[in-house]
Amino acid sequence: MSFDFSNDVCKVKFQTDTASYQIAFGDGRWQPAETNMPEPALTAGLIENNRLIYPAKIVAAYTWKDANTLQLVLRYIESPHTATFICSFHDDKLTMEASKSFDYGRNKMVVEAVAK
Repeated sequence: MSFDFSNDVCKVKFQTDTASYQIAFGDGRWQPAETNMPEPALTAGLIENNRLIYPAKIVAAYTWKDANTLQLVLRYIESPHTATFICSFHDDKLTMEASKSFDYGRNKMVVEAVAK
């Protein structure tokens, strides 16, 4: 993950093993966009032809919960799904906790990283 804050927008780059996605999050307001980042859906792995649903229409917003905790909310507006990322910054370390709307608070993914 990388972050670029400018003009009340936080551009977040999500890097996976196979792809890179950049999403702009508005400061306390929804920033509309489109993305090819797979949505958190129970059936996501079953869809063979993603061209039918991607790029997906999204809105994204961020909020600072405290001086070290950034909350990112990504909503897929043509589905009922939302992804939430809680990023905690301490010294040169980042802990990111990702949760999906259909997990109801369970099965959170936690990633820890060190700044480069």
